Amino acid sequence: MNEQDYQQLREESWRRRLTQSEQAALQEFLDANPRSRDEWLSEAELNQLLEHLPEAPPVSSNFTTRVIHAAQLEAAARHRAQSWNWPAWLSVHHWLPKPALMAVAAGLVLSIGYHQHQVNNRAAFAHNVAELTDAVSASNPELMQDFEPIRRLSEPQPKADIELIALMK
Repeated sequence: MNEQDYQQLREESWRRRLTQSEQAALQEFLDANPRSRDEWLSEAELNQLLEHLPEAPPVSSNFTTRVIHAAQLEAAARHRAQSWNWPAWLSVHHWLPKPALMAVAAGLVLSIGYHQHQVNNRAAFAHNVAELTDAVSASNPELMQDFEPIRRLSEPQPKADIELIALMK
């Protein structure tokens, strides 16, 4: 008997009891190879222990199908719970980073403040114009005749005096 025959007998002993002729051939091989004898004895003890174990309960014929179906149902339920979670789905924190969100909020506050400032300035200007109109109409109408010379006096750039410039040269 060679090593390959020994390996084949080992594998057969896992599935069934060896016949008398197989046991005799095995005994000859083990006598010639003491190292294999220790290995065989440990495997024989293991095989005996395995034979004394109770039989496993039978599994239904569609066990695999049922397990896969249950796993798919669980995955689908988890996916639905994550995708239709309204607060998380509508949350802006998932769409924009925090600095961008703060910049948008600051821009909104500044634009609303500036708009309110313009509205207040226009209202104050309209109020001042209304008061001036009331004051002018209640006073002497002759004041309005001198309006053009008064406007000319308030011009920011006076006109150059050519004669004065000529004298300075």
